[in-house]
Amino acid sequence: MRFTFYFFQVGILLFFNIAAGVQIGHAQLLDEKNLSKSYLGFLNETSFLFPADMVRNVEYDGDPGWGARAIGEKRSDGGNRSFRSLGFRVNLLAFNVLNNKTNSNEPIVGVTLTANSYYGDGNFLEKSLKEINHDAQYNYVEEKSIYGLRHFSLRPDENLKKIPAMRNFDTYTRTGLKNKVLVFIRCGNSRGEKSLCKHYLQIDELRTRITLNYEKKFLPEWNLIQKNSILRLNDFRN
Repeated sequence: MRFTFYFFQVGILLFFNIAAGVQIGHAQLLDEKNLSKSYLGFLNETSFLFPADMVRNVEYDGDPGWGARAIGEKRSDGGNRSFRSLGFRVNLLAFNVLNNKTNSNEPIVGVTLTANSYYGDGNFLEKSLKEINHDAQYNYVEEKSIYGLRHFSLRPDENLKKIPAMRNFDTYTRTGLKNKVLVFIRCGNSRGEKSLCKHYLQIDELRTRITLNYEKKFLPEWNLIQKNSILRLNDFRN
């Protein structure tokens, strides 16, 4: 199945608030048995209820966006907490949330939430864009815009014999007023269309950064993936 949803930018905060008024979340549909197996807590001051069979609640020793290591997965204790790092998977074709134990042959979007104390100063996207040219050996040159995104392509130093996979990527961004970075996407090049894209956006109201992981061949559909991933997160509002 091939879908196309070229750029139609709805402010993320506005979109999320509108969706909150029209969606019936998983939290409202859980019975008492499932409630005891769920994570109840907050993203900033907004209450969420995440089913433990769909969402992983992982603790790190800092912000995973800057390379912090995972400590382990927390189990539900029935109490309220401020979530810091959560993850779930979405079927890319039907956009339904998958059970943690489900193995799917269809394409999947991995959704990671980084929130509260891991969220930092809220400038992760701006800092990430500024740092793409911090190493003179790896120069990223702006190309013609594509899919409604600014495109920065890698132009390595000609003396480099080999490009490490961790540096062999192109960057795509979308900016708003006062050059605020709304979307930051980094896609690898080493495996062609099967290379991984890491797609970052933020919902400031929730003090939450969302990271979407999907294959590069789906980059043209980045806006549809973003929109539906936000809708699935909204389903878990309590």
